[in-house]
Amino acid sequence: MQKKTTSLLVLTTHFNPGLEKQDLGLVKLLRSRGYVVCHAAITDNYPGKNFPGFSEKSKLDEEFLSVGTLWVDSSSNLRRYIRDCDVLVVMESKWASSASDYAKKKNKLVIQYKAISSGDFYDCNADFYCVPSEGYLKYQSINFGKDFLPEQYRITGVMQYDAAATLDRTKDAKDRFFNKYELNPNKATVLWLPDSPANHNEYYKSIYVGVCKIATESGFNVLIKGHPWDYIHRKSHSTYRGLSNKSSWEILTPTVAVCDPEDLYEAIYYSDVGVAVMSTVFMEFPLFRKPMLLVNRHEWVLSRSPGLLDKVNLSLDKERIPGLHKLDVHKKIIDVLEAGALGTGGVTSPAYYRNPQLEFVGMDINLDELGYVLQNKVYDGIDERIYDAYVENWCYKNDGESCKRVANAVDNYVANNLFWIRSLRSSRTRYMDRIIRRLSSYVGS
Repeated sequence: MQKKTTSLLVLTTHFNPGLEKQDLGLVKLLRSRGYVVCHAAITDNYPGKNFPGFSEKSKLDEEFLSVGTLWVDSSSNLRRYIRDCDVLVVMESKWASSASDYAKKKNKLVIQYKAISSGDFYDCNADFYCVPSEGYLKYQSINFGKDFLPEQYRITGVMQYDAAATLDRTKDAKDRFFNKYELNPNKATVLWLPDSPANHNEYYKSIYVGVCKIATESGFNVLIKGHPWDYIHRKSHSTYRGLSNKSSWEILTPTVAVCDPEDLYEAIYYSDVGVAVMSTVFMEFPLFRKPMLLVNRHEWVLSRSPGLLDKVNLSLDKERIPGLHKLDVHKKIIDVLEAGALGTGGVTSPAYYRNPQLEFVGMDINLDELGYVLQNKVYDGIDERIYDAYVENWCYKNDGESCKRVANAVDNYVANNLFWIRSLRSSRTRYMDRIIRRLSSYVGS
């Protein structure tokens, strides 16, 4: 079997705002390897969908038109595309498992890759995995019980990180950025990174407003980079009742500048320090050698259960030192968790807090310390070798080549399994034959 007769289906299950077209580069690279590659994307019309799909406007976009994107409006539609491919190449996400399960049922090869940065791992029960890094391998094993044989994976990095290496860092680019968001180029800049609106209880909202107020009063520019769901008003109905058609900053801090989602990496690069309560965007800050301040993250965990915050003393035992830190859970919170007084979730699940693996570069502080830390630049001066080691362990490389490594890994795995594919392939439908003839013109483009 020749490569050109092998069909791959690259499935985009969802996207973060600003990253809608990220998978198109992978599609083009795989076509250049000689495969017939179909790109399918889940739309807003998909029944029962509780995640951001592609809009009608996307269907008219020239870049999607140029690769012949197939728009998935129903499960039957998706299953037809899966039946008629040889290999399903799917981004890691909680919504990809049903597609992967169906593909395996139909004896298709399934390859999983990580397109979007996160501290989560969603296993699609794939035949082959493109893994972000050595650190992620250990993290997956310890926290999710997922181990791989050597032939089941390749380390590729995360495709989203490619944009960090290719960022325009010229003075003109900086001037455009500061002018766009009306920031003072003579001031240092704080980038505030709030969590998903679903987590904005009253305690969180008070921190949200407090961070922006303290940073401004400390003489810093303040720029907000919202959680992806905040831009599309997802998961805000319970925490912003009656105002769920607005983003959190429109309600809490309407005078503070907010960056467009596609400007995330520019915002990190041009900021001096990031501030969050809890956000795994801290994994991306070392790509730019920038520190992250996590504010009141332990207290916020307790605030999710009424009355606990006032009953448990969470004074930190360790000295506040800027550097590399485990994303641990305070020992007194563990006592509360194991006594059953607080529901588990995220980093408070036993798999996390009993052997924490995730790390961040920066400081753990309380809100009342933020002004001092900012005004005295306590966060500054972290050894660049700490950032470089973090990138190697968690991001693999900062070279803009992750998408290419994913394409190479897919190519090598499929090429080594062509006989297996031929032995299990069912006859193609006439519908798929028409698609392959149409898409054959893209191969090598």
